[in-house]
Amino acid sequence: QRWRIWVLLDCLPNVALAEPCVDLTRWQSFNRGMVVANSNFAAFSGDDVLCPASTAVTITLPQGPSAGDFVKVARAGTGGVTVARNGATILNVADDFVIDRPDVRLAFMFTGTTWRISMEGILA
Repeated sequence: QRWRIWVLLDCLPNVALAEPCVDLTRWQSFNRGMVVANSNFAAFSGDDVLCPASTAVTITLPQGPSAGDFVKVARAGTGGVTVARNGATILNVADDFVIDRPDVRLAFMFTGTTWRISMEGILA
């Protein structure tokens, strides 16, 4: 089951504002940290996904991203890892991205128009 933890940043003047989706200025999403994906996985912004599988895995980027959203993906297994764009482009290209090198960690950052990629490091 998918879940997200929200932290209230301020007092609520109105009970109708009790849900995070009503007034996002008073709420902050709490990131889950490292997530292990041995099978296909739909990522949230802020996820740090480790893929140790020996079979192919697809990591799907968040749908409808906002500028500044990011997902980190590390390929630690022998199976291939495909990062599915989920409607947005990656490096201005309308194709999914394949991490074809083992033991690499990439960060996908949404600029507001496309996902950019930076290398986070080599896994040892």
